[in-house]
Amino acid sequence: MTAQVKQQLKIRDSDIDVARGVGMICVVLGHRIQFLELKYWIFLFHMPLFFILSGLNFKSRAIRSYSFQKARSLIVPYISYASIVLVLDNIISLQTVIKPYLDWPDPHFFVPRILFGGPLLVAAFAVFWFAGCLFISSSLFNAAANRWPLFDYRMLATVAGCYAVAMIEPAGLKLPQGSAAVPLAVVFIWAGAALALIRERRAMLIVLCLATVAAMLPFARALDMRIPLNGTIGNPPLAIAISVLIVSASSYIARIPWVARGLIALGQASLTIMFLHCLILIHGRTVISDRYVLLVAALLLPLLVHWLLERSAFTQRFVLGRRVPRPDPAGRLLGISKA
Repeated sequence: MTAQVKQQLKIRDSDIDVARGVGMICVVLGHRIQFLELKYWIFLFHMPLFFILSGLNFKSRAIRSYSFQKARSLIVPYISYASIVLVLDNIISLQTVIKPYLDWPDPHFFVPRILFGGPLLVAAFAVFWFAGCLFISSSLFNAAANRWPLFDYRMLATVAGCYAVAMIEPAGLKLPQGSAAVPLAVVFIWAGAALALIRERRAMLIVLCLATVAAMLPFARALDMRIPLNGTIGNPPLAIAISVLIVSASSYIARIPWVARGLIALGQASLTIMFLHCLILIHGRTVISDRYVLLVAALLLPLLVHWLLERSAFTQRFVLGRRVPRPDPAGRLLGISKA
C-alpha cells in the first residue's frame, strides 16, 4: 500500500469519525427532554446515519470470521456496559431518588430483560437495542454480500424485500435484541455500502440528496427504529438523503482542525457515549438545570470514561470489545514489542 493510498484512507476514516461525532450530538439532543422540539426532526435520520456509516466501512469477510469479529466489537460491549449501567443506575438512584429501571436485587427481573434487550430496555438502557440490531443486520448483510455483488439483481431483490417488510411490520413489534429494526437496518447498511462506491462524486450526491429531501419531507412521518416505528415509504429515502448530506459535509468539516478534533474524538468514542449518555441525562437533570450544560456533560463524561478504558489492554478487550495483540514473551524479555 503506497503512502498516498494510506493518506487517503486516513482522511476517509477522519470523515467518518466526524460524521459519527455529529451523529452522537444528534443522538444526545434527541434523548434530552428539554430539546423535545427537536426530537421529531432528529429521529428522522440520527440512528439510520449510524447504520449507513457501518455500511460505508463495510468489507465482506468469511461469514464465521465476520460474525465473530462483530460479536466481539458489539456484544462484548453490550454485556459490559449493561452491567456498568445497571450498577451505576442503582447506586446513583440512592442519591437522586430517581427509581432505577432495573432493580439489581431482583435478577429474575433484570437478567431476562438484558438478554432479550430491544424494546424491553428503556430509560438508562434506551439505546442498547442498537448493538444487537447492528450485529444481526450487519451479519446478515455480510452473508448476502458473500453470495452476490452489491448491485446484483438478487442483492437488490433482498434489499427491496427488507424494505417491504419494514413498511408492513406493525409498530411496537417486540422482538429480541432490536431485531424488529433489522429489515430497515439492512436497507441502510446497503445504502452505506453503495455510497462508498460513489462518495467522491460529492456535487452530484448533494444535488440528488437535496432534491430527495425536498420531495420526501412533506410525506415523512415519525421514525423510531427502536419501537419500531418506520414511518411511511418516504422515510427511508429521506433518512438516507440527510445522512449522505451529513457525510458529505463531514469531508469539509474535517478540514477545520479545531472543529474536527472534537468531533473525531466524539466519533471514536461513539459506542461508549451511546451506552452511557441516557444514564447521565436521567440522573444529571437533578443537579444540572441548564439544558446545554447537561448536553455537554452527557457527551464529555462518557468521552472521559472511554479515554480511561483505552488506557488498559484488559478494558480494551473486555469492555470496549477490541482485539488487543498479546505481548510476545520473548520480545518482552528483549525489551521490544510484538509487531
